[in-house]
Amino acid sequence: MTKVDSPISLEQSREELNFSLPDEASDIYYAHYRYFMAYDFKVKFNAPLEVCKSYALDMIQRYNENKYDWESHVALEFTIISEPPFMSEESEDTYPPLDITWFDTYNIENGFKIGEGTSPVIWIDTDRNLFYYEMTD
Repeated sequence: MTKVDSPISLEQSREELNFSLPDEASDIYYAHYRYFMAYDFKVKFNAPLEVCKSYALDMIQRYNENKYDWESHVALEFTIISEPPFMSEESEDTYPPLDITWFDTYNIENGFKIGEGTSPVIWIDTDRNLFYYEMTD
């Protein structure tokens, strides 16, 4: 398990992660867990809203391009978040769970979501300009 409990810079994230982030990303957090077939990866950062939205669509498009099974493709459409979402069940089932408090999607009151289930899931908090990414398996 690897995680950061205080924000890191974009430069530091580029040294530590094999996961590209937009140049405007700041206050970056990440956590990664793998145990046999269990996998959980989370990233959170601050960026302007339009950067978050275009980055999310780009990430999902790249994910879809690498999938051969059309049933596992993710629709390139945002759903509107109008009340705080519940924590992902996948996150709760990871053993041991990633013990992080910064992945606080439950605090999103207004925003967007794209993805579902074991595909990448992205939440964008439009009130706080926060981008959340989760990939589990």
